[in-house]
Amino acid sequence: GQQGCTDGEVKERHVSSEESIVKTTRAAKVIGFLFSEIVIPLIRSNFYVTETEATRNRLAFFRKPDWFSIKKEYFPSLTKHIYRLITRSEAKKILERRSVGAARLRLLPRGGQKGIRPIVN
Repeated sequence: GQQGCTDGEVKERHVSSEESIVKTTRAAKVIGFLFSEIVIPLIRSNFYVTETEATRNRLAFFRKPDWFSIKKEYFPSLTKHIYRLITRSEAKKILERRSVGAARLRLLPRGGQKGIRPIVN
């Protein structure tokens, strides 16, 4: 930064490396707070965020009402052709016999109007 002198000259102010580290750390904490406490919760509450089959390393944002419509349309074919719905008590019995917990179903949008691909992991 610069600091004014009494005789009108401009004198360079030396910023110590310690001061620079403190300022950088503070800025990082503020940015981290803003993202973790404001930006990410706002995104999660309004959008379903996932990658798509066409853009594997890029995120796709679906407005939640749109995503629920897509899921509602797709689920009947999912349970008809690939999976079947089970009751909570059936699930508990199955899980009691397994050493590994339940898998998580995730829906991966395909490009264009091709639908959704189920991913279980």
